[in-house]
Amino acid sequence: MNNAALDEVIDQAWNDHGNDLPGTVTRLAAARPLLHDAPDKLGDFLQIAEHVLLGHLGDADTMATWLDELAPLVARSPEAQPSLARARLASRLLRGDGVETTEAAPPVLIRAHGTAANGAAARGQAARSRELLLSAIAIARSAGDTDSIKAMAACCNNLATQLLDGAREPVADALMMEAAALSRQAWGEVGTWLHAERGEFILALCAAAIGDG
Repeated sequence: MNNAALDEVIDQAWNDHGNDLPGTVTRLAAARPLLHDAPDKLGDFLQIAEHVLLGHLGDADTMATWLDELAPLVARSPEAQPSLARARLASRLLRGDGVETTEAAPPVLIRAHGTAANGAAARGQAARSRELLLSAIAIARSAGDTDSIKAMAACCNNLATQLLDGAREPVADALMMEAAALSRQAWGEVGTWLHAERGEFILALCAAAIGDG
């Protein structure tokens, strides 16, 4: 029963968070006790929690509280360890703490930087957001493998999409266009034609949003 209830909460969170962030956070918070009886859902839960609390709200403090509470469950669900590690790394980056490139596999580090970049953008810190994005790109280019470049492309896409939905401001718009162009470039390297087409679509939407038809 808890598995089904958690599946419903997680699916609803992915579907609704773009339009109802406060309600999504409330529902996720209320669902946390269910994880004690369904630890196999921990990884999925942590992914949406990281996406919402850190990426969309830039709320590292609340995320840290949730991580401290849920960390003991990883012993019963070791497959959730990468999600826990990524969320911890993203929280530290959002707070301004440094991380070592040896702390996790490159794709995990890249996605943590990407989440933190979105969180900084949500806080209105465009310069910090760009700094984190460029760090993600540097890690991906240094690693050079397909998974790392795909992670980089996803991070760029996520940032461009989030900024597209935000208020139009020159600095943020410049970052949005940079992220969209980088995403399209990366998907052209490691994605299918469909990935590249979607990259071009997002790039076109971003350009249209700033009046560059």
